[in-house]
Amino acid sequence: MIHEESGDLKILNRQGKTRIKLKENVNFSKQEIYPYLGTFTGTNLEGNLIQIDTRGNVLSSNLDLSKNHKIVIGYESLVTLSKNKLTIKGIPITLPYGNYTKPEVFKFRNTVYFTTTDLESQKVYLFKEDGKTVEGFPVYGTTTASLSRSKKGDQLELVVGSEKKDIIVYSFSGTEN
Repeated sequence: MIHEESGDLKILNRQGKTRIKLKENVNFSKQEIYPYLGTFTGTNLEGNLIQIDTRGNVLSSNLDLSKNHKIVIGYESLVTLSKNKLTIKGIPITLPYGNYTKPEVFKFRNTVYFTTTDLESQKVYLFKEDGKTVEGFPVYGTTTASLSRSKKGDQLELVVGSEKKDIIVYSFSGTEN
């Protein structure tokens, strides 16, 4: 799959020849293209969700996203961020106005987590797939966050940078309901 600077998408086979020819011209956004529900999924410049099946059929769904939206798909979860509206699996969350990083998706045990950082207010948000904020969040941070399992059993660690270029590690229980 080649996502060209011009916004075109080429789906090629291993020999570099066209594998799937799109039946419509699509002006894709600069966001990544993901496998999702048996399709190649991304967004166009108008903020619509674009899904391409293996026959080249193009399905467009209006998600009412802004021009500078962000999209990420992971663990069968579609997440969009448009202005201050974060949507996780169709659940809308209104965030304070700010300048947010692209959401990140993490999975531990059977729980999917989502992070985004407001670069203006220097707050890191952590949500579960039901759209609820994890207790104790938001926390201070100035970079995109990373989430990992700690060596202490059910503890999770959120790692983020600070203004002074330090690394901050927040530990919390990964077993809360």
